[in-house]
Amino acid sequence: MAVSSIEECDVLIDMINTMLDITEAEAGVNETKDEEFDLVTLIYDACELFRPMVDEKKMELNVNLPDTLTFRGDKKKMQRVVTNILENSIKYSAEHGIVNVLAASDNGKVEIVFKDTGIGISETDLPHIFERFYRCDRSRSQGGVGLGLSLAKAYTESMNGSISVNSTENQGSTFTLKFVQ
Repeated sequence: MAVSSIEECDVLIDMINTMLDITEAEAGVNETKDEEFDLVTLIYDACELFRPMVDEKKMELNVNLPDTLTFRGDKKKMQRVVTNILENSIKYSAEHGIVNVLAASDNGKVEIVFKDTGIGISETDLPHIFERFYRCDRSRSQGGVGLGLSLAKAYTESMNGSISVNSTENQGSTFTLKFVQ
């Protein structure tokens, strides 16, 4: 009983902290570090983090990245953005599904694309997926509280980037992050 209560409290604390992070990022009051780091290493590290989930679902995770891609922004925020979107791509793909991660840079513009063969998002749900606590009907059976994409959007925008999604039900989704460096 006590362990269960502690776990529930931990979940609530995490949810409250995430809400605060989103609110601060949207209001522009949180500190966004301006540091230089290798985006390729960050993405590969995120992919390795989810390797057990990919292997368990017998999925294919394809990563198409340049040898190095220097990025200027907040490394911790970018880690959260990449892991949130990557986790969703894997979580909402069926066994034997495919997730492709691509990144490129051209004339100071950086683009990161996550494309999956998952369940997709309905046209009705699509306009709402970046709203706090919004969960598509088809995703309610999965864990989570509906804050991951809200946080990804807030953090992306706090680094002067944009996030967009294209999706077709039962075919998959493509999330695209764009930054001007």
